[in-house]
Amino acid sequence: YLCNITNLWDPDLAKKNESDRHSPRTRTHIMGCLQSVPLPDPVAKFFHGKPMTPELQTELEAVLSDDFEGRFVGEFVPGYAKPIVLDKSKFPGALKNLQASFPNLTFAPTKSVKQKANGSWAALTLVSGDHTGAPFAPLPHLEKIPTSQKNVKIGPEEFALFLTEDGTKINKLEITPQHEGAEVGPPGFYRKLGGELKPPPA
Repeated sequence: YLCNITNLWDPDLAKKNESDRHSPRTRTHIMGCLQSVPLPDPVAKFFHGKPMTPELQTELEAVLSDDFEGRFVGEFVPGYAKPIVLDKSKFPGALKNLQASFPNLTFAPTKSVKQKANGSWAALTLVSGDHTGAPFAPLPHLEKIPTSQKNVKIGPEEFALFLTEDGTKINKLEITPQHEGAEVGPPGFYRKLGGELKPPPA
């Protein structure tokens, strides 16, 4: 028979199972029966909701495919973010630069992680951090903003992860801002600190 399936992230469910207490899991509703299955490993490594430590960054980098690309998509993408494409080297580099300035940088899902009709795993996600680390600029030619102690929040915006055919790697990330005027990515952090985005010198 056909079943209606909805996957809901339940970060607390693993705590009830001492043998697997650190694995985010999905709740799968099948014809009224509640079953528990783990999120795919690359998805769990992204949507853990913890501050992005160097160790967690290394784990995430390990599950990016060689052809990985990250983009900002949708009608509300600001002009400065439309050309941005983050490949397997640029995406971890951007994270490391952010984390050096925002030591508690966190990608926290605000809604359940669900598998969409297009096959991606997605959740509305709030990106936040306190500027207590190094002076920050998203690009080398921009003036670094001195440590400000400011808390910066971006989103919630939808993060959608597309996996490789075997489900072991993330090969595409699409970030969709949810409203007009939304700031996005490292340039958005910079603008929220009062920075002015400028083109590189000729």
